[in-house]
Amino acid sequence: MAVDDDDPDAAFYRHGLAEGRLLIQRCDACGRVRFPPLPSCPYCGTRLASVVAANGTGHVYSWVTVRQALTPEPAGDVPYAIAVVQLDEGCRVLGRMREIDGVACELPVQVVVAERDGDRYLEFVRPGA
Repeated sequence: MAVDDDDPDAAFYRHGLAEGRLLIQRCDACGRVRFPPLPSCPYCGTRLASVVAANGTGHVYSWVTVRQALTPEPAGDVPYAIAVVQLDEGCRVLGRMREIDGVACELPVQVVVAERDGDRYLEFVRPGA
């Protein structure tokens, strides 16, 4: 998921990716986790939050397989799948499936921080892959 480099609320997320970790926010008032980075809790409204490392495991909630590129940049990548993954911590994150064969809802996955052309992003792999 791309995050605006000028967004101070997402600085921790960018630093986490640079270190190869997925960092999320946990509300200090209600305890719920959230993603993407937000200045306040969407559940209770408080601005107090802690940054925690996600364990990186979850399951596919939904996905789409892209079979035709709309712009020239990803044309060499098709087909590829973009998935919404429900993390074990409770929030959902968006990223790319490393392998598209056999993608299904409830498929267990592990989050991996991948790099391409100097940009880091989330990818999902089957555990043990």
